[in-house]
Amino acid sequence: MLHLQMDQHNYMNAYFYPIENPYYAIIGPSGSYAIDRIPPGKYKIIAWHPILGIQEKEIEVGSTGKVVANFEFSK
Repeated sequence: MLHLQMDQHNYMNAYFYPIENPYYAIIGPSGSYAIDRIPPGKYKIIAWHPILGIQEKEIEVGSTGKVVANFEFSK
């Protein structure tokens, strides 16, 4: 993970979390996300927050291609 921060304005920053596959999502304003075109199989899914850390879950994508994985971060 790379944290890019401007040294004159502490609120101007960005985070880069490099991944090595095409399966990722950025959450929307409501907190929802979707990752499309995942082949059936077992996977580890990771939710990352720059302050609250990382959460991981194991999921299994079936032939329907739909799985619900909810993450809850608390302060």
